[in-house]
Amino acid sequence: MRDRTTISNEVVGRYSFSRLTPNAQALYFHLCFAADDEGVVHDPAAVLNKVCADILDLEELISADFITSLGESGVFIRHWAQHVGIDD
Repeated sequence: MRDRTTISNEVVGRYSFSRLTPNAQALYFHLCFAADDEGVVHDPAAVLNKVCADILDLEELISADFITSLGESGVFIRHWAQHVGIDD
């Protein structure tokens, strides 16, 4: 986990993001803060517990294509390159 994280307004300003439940939106931000330098969260369950989120919130982010499940390896933040400015 890094000390600083940027969040792209282009991503969170999308209509599809606004259609997520408030819990899923909050979880997305916390997952971004917990991601490593490649955008992978190796222990999403710890983030779920930390913010009192439900597995349904995680599944909502997956179905909306904001994160990708990596199975036992965790989850990947799909727009990571935009958040860190690689995709400018």
